[in-house]
Amino acid sequence: MTNLRRSGDEFLPETIADSALVAPLVRYATKNPGQYISVKNEPAFVLTTWPWRETSLIVSFFTRRYGRMTAVARGAKRPTGRFRGLIDPFLPLLVNFSGRGEVKTLTGARWMGGLSPITGEGLITAFYLNELVFRLCPAEVAQTELFDAYTRTLSIIARGDCLHAECAMREFEVDLLRLCGWGQQLPDGSDGFDGLVRDGEIIQSRETAAESQEKVFTPEAVRAVLTRDFSDVSHLKEAREILRKIIEFYALGGRTLSSRRTLAKWRQFSKQGAL
Repeated sequence: MTNLRRSGDEFLPETIADSALVAPLVRYATKNPGQYISVKNEPAFVLTTWPWRETSLIVSFFTRRYGRMTAVARGAKRPTGRFRGLIDPFLPLLVNFSGRGEVKTLTGARWMGGLSPITGEGLITAFYLNELVFRLCPAEVAQTELFDAYTRTLSIIARGDCLHAECAMREFEVDLLRLCGWGQQLPDGSDGFDGLVRDGEIIQSRETAAESQEKVFTPEAVRAVLTRDFSDVSHLKEAREILRKIIEFYALGGRTLSSRRTLAKWRQFSKQGAL
């Protein structure tokens, strides 16, 4: 969670990895005007939160009809506050919010139910899912199909079937990349090709895996990604590597997503018996 510092009469983040987080906070602090909206009973999930003053939170929601939204949950940290126990990731919610500008005010929230608790390594996978949406999904743009895919993917993760969950994650990654404008398709008549990932695209390699200094992916893995067909689970590992390279190019300019770093450390400690 981001540490805060005092700036005038408002709290602002001290260190933030991306300016997309700063803008809503600054706009809220300066009460930047905008078109007023009021929304009731909107299906939503919490993506992430930041502390705001002593008792409140700023919350990034993923909503069905409004996409990624930011709102202030006043009193959410109070033990007896009306939002206590609700502003947590992976809980299906119906939320009410209103206001102007990029940061709205959360006026109501209730739990919808219907989703099993996520535990174990599934939690890290689910946090990775949230980070993908937060980093790549445009703000305040309706993404109903993606929201439904997000909900299905969370449900699969919650079941604890690791193989099924990995297939669902790869499908979601492709869906999200398509939404962001990544439009690469398998060439007509092609069954795939030996491929490299450069600048967010899969290009054909003129060298074999043994000759190249870069990772060369098999035609089967390239085909799986470009056709969004992960039914052959023997290529899931390579498909994950291809999509990781593409996502990190678009999301963080080549840097690793923080949830991926956490998962790598978790697995390392688990092998060492620390978990």
